[in-house]
Amino acid sequence: VEANYKGRGKFYPGRVRKVHASGALDVDYDDGEVEREVSAELVRLLSVAFVATVAEGDGSAAVDAAVIGQEAAVPVAEVIAFEEYDEVEVVRSDGSFVPGLISRDNGNGTYDVDLESGDTEVKVPARSIRKKA
Repeated sequence: VEANYKGRGKFYPGRVRKVHASGALDVDYDDGEVEREVSAELVRLLSVAFVATVAEGDGSAAVDAAVIGQEAAVPVAEVIAFEEYDEVEVVRSDGSFVPGLISRDNGNGTYDVDLESGDTEVKVPARSIRKKA
């Protein structure tokens, strides 16, 4: 990723260490600096081959990306956003994914998801959802 260090207008390369439930990110910069609770609007992905979200024991998530180059940078906030009727998979506490459909964007980084099983999960954080393959 590249992040706008302290919101000062200059982007520096780094890695997302943690995604908070609020959608804010912890960034470890390549030069050794660390910044916590960075707004997703201040972080952009470089050209990406894949993005993986992995649920961790404390309820947070880690985001990794295979970086191709600096052209075509994409804001992280756009990557972890979904729209109503998107076909998705929701991560379970055991790490497995179950298929579903976004039924509502709650406007705060969480979504209601109608699962194929007929159940509905409400207020699911974006970090616990991935686009259906």
